[in-house]
Amino acid sequence: MDPIIVEAAKNGKPTAFAGKLRIHSSYNPENEAEKFLKEHMENLRDGAIVVIIGAGLGYIDQKLQEILPQSTLIALHLDSKLYAKRISRKAASLKVKRWHPADSVDIETFLSRALPETSIAGLCILQWPPSLQIRQQVADNVQMALAKIIRRHTGNISCTAAFGRLWLQNSIRNFITTEFLCCPIRSKDPVVLAASGPSLEEAIPLLRRHRASFRLWALPSSLAAISNANLSPDLVVATDPGMWARIHGRYLPANCPVAMPLSAAPLPDHAGAPMLLDQGTPGETIIRLNEPWPAISLPAMGTVAATAIELWKRITDGPLVLTGLDLCWHDLRAHVRPHSFDGWLATRQNRVRPMQQILWERATASVPKRIGRKRVGSVLQTYADWFDSDLREARISRLTRSETPIKLPGIPLIDPKQLGKWKSIAGNAQYVTTQRSPRNKNVRQEMARALLRNWRDRLELPIDRMDSSTLDLMYFLDPGGTLDIRRQSKAKYQEAVEIHRQRVCVIVRKMERLYG
Repeated sequence: MDPIIVEAAKNGKPTAFAGKLRIHSSYNPENEAEKFLKEHMENLRDGAIVVIIGAGLGYIDQKLQEILPQSTLIALHLDSKLYAKRISRKAASLKVKRWHPADSVDIETFLSRALPETSIAGLCILQWPPSLQIRQQVADNVQMALAKIIRRHTGNISCTAAFGRLWLQNSIRNFITTEFLCCPIRSKDPVVLAASGPSLEEAIPLLRRHRASFRLWALPSSLAAISNANLSPDLVVATDPGMWARIHGRYLPANCPVAMPLSAAPLPDHAGAPMLLDQGTPGETIIRLNEPWPAISLPAMGTVAATAIELWKRITDGPLVLTGLDLCWHDLRAHVRPHSFDGWLATRQNRVRPMQQILWERATASVPKRIGRKRVGSVLQTYADWFDSDLREARISRLTRSETPIKLPGIPLIDPKQLGKWKSIAGNAQYVTTQRSPRNKNVRQEMARALLRNWRDRLELPIDRMDSSTLDLMYFLDPGGTLDIRRQSKAKYQEAVEIHRQRVCVIVRKMERLYG
């Protein structure tokens, strides 16, 4: 790798080169940057976030600050020397966020902080080719990290668009109807987390043989297989707000505690007391502040498996073994057998559309890429991105067949014999404690009505007077409206804001009638 040399150009401005490759013009670097931006002006909009990959000495972001005064710029320098020698080093420039390889945080962490979810709609990406040529490996890492963040945010937006209203409706309903809550008692017991991948079938005999040696946590979609094997979980972690959660709930053991946010689907009558998770859903935190319920604060992860792992980090000091976490399909099979969806799929088949055709259509649509007999797709890749980047914990291992195509760096495969080496926990102390809500149901119902009235009043304010929690609520209930505003020109901005506000007001009024 050739060293980078910074020297004066013909016009006296700094320029740089490495070997025979020029990073900036040796005559007039400013004019060069201006010509480059003119070629890309049709893709640039003032107010949008612009990411510059290969920011070099900063000529591009300097010009962009003149052209797009309302935009936030993210300048990614691929070499720390170029960052140190950049032409503009004004610390007060809040509209330029910079990263370089010697930064204190890695590129993925930086981008996750610098790029809000709502920025994806109008995001513009510029790449300065000479910088990429000079530091190709760093450029590849930056591009991969950016792609991961965009996939993650796109998945979150889709999820919010599909379930935002249902999350809020569930939060209010669960707040009103919940009489008891349970709290974890911190322990060092080993935990096995059962997900619903096909490989769980191979693990079940081993789990049955050594059941007395660990706490069994289960995701809802694994309950049918676990109950069929006469395995009873110590805890179920649930976040799904919709119909499928209710189908999984049929297999929930009686009195089994469930770790869940208020926004999750209501539990069946035979379930144990919920262990409340606070994921920052609009209304969720406000409701809890008015009701002194214990809750475990966790970030919204987008996948229940990730939420379960974050919960384990907070309340347990022992090891964690992941099983059934395949992150891929096995041929046409997405889940362990039996599974809650089996009956539903059976009702879809008929004489001209047999089961194998249904499975084939689902597989080719959801996981089109084949790796041997396994299949992967974009949604599973988004999940794999999270586990690859955030699942760095020495106490975690994985129980699965070694030929799985989805690797988790830093997470070793456990020797199945290890489960048999753990001591029995049968006589260990109580796992959870239970407490009753200090307020009765009628009081909680009136508190929910007051919250909805307060939201309705705040939504009547001009948008420049709304607080951040109200703006979060508007995005949560109508993400499409928030993203549409970011795409509009100044002439159509106010009209888009008013349409967005009216849609959210209608939703809140409907909820007022529902709980009035």
